Amino acid sequence: MPIYSKVAENLASSETEDILFTKIDIYNNEGMELPEAMAGEPIIRIYRADDKEHPLNFQGTFVTNEIEAWIKKNLYQEMMSANDL
Repeated sequence: MPIYSKVAENLASSETEDILFTKIDIYNNEGMELPEAMAGEPIIRIYRADDKEHPLNFQGTFVTNEIEAWIKKNLYQEMMSANDL
């Protein structure tokens, strides 16, 4: 099972119901390009619903537990920030 699928499966819960996992082929979609700051692919990004201009880029090792920890860290930071409003 690909890492992305495993991460999505592991994070499938009520806590993450607002997360959408998607795969985009940047080579076969007009207007998509590899960001200059990213050296290679694959790329994992988090886009906030209210700020699509400033995504968070994953820069760790492409292993399931690191990706999950990064998503949870950023998800919970976002949830805590929203609750502070």
